[in-house]
Amino acid sequence: MKKSILMLLLAALVFSASAQEKKQKSIEEKVQTKVSNMKTELNLTDDQTKKITVILTENYSALKAEKAKIKALEKNVSKIKRQGKESVKAVLTEDQVAKMKKKKK
Repeated sequence: MKKSILMLLLAALVFSASAQEKKQKSIEEKVQTKVSNMKTELNLTDDQTKKITVILTENYSALKAEKAKIKALEKNVSKIKRQGKESVKAVLTEDQVAKMKKKKK
C-alpha cells in the first residue's frame, strides 16, 4: 500500500515538473502570442503592431527581472529565518528544544 502511494506521488511530481517545463515560454514567444491575438481581435495596423511588440518586450523583460529579484529576496528571507532558529536553539537546553519542537506539532 505504501509503495503504491509512493509511486503515485512520484509519478505526480514527475508529471508536474514536465508540465511546468512546457509552460515556460520565452519572452519572445509570449510577446508574439499576445501581439498576434491583439492584431486579430483589434485589427492593429503594422505600425501599432511594431510599437506594441516593443512595449510588451520591454514590459515582460522588466517583469522577469523583478521576479528574479523577488525570488532572491525570498531565498534570503528563508536563510535569515533558518539562521535565527539555529541561533535560538544554540541558546536553549535540549529539553527546551524538545518542548519547542513538540509545541510546533
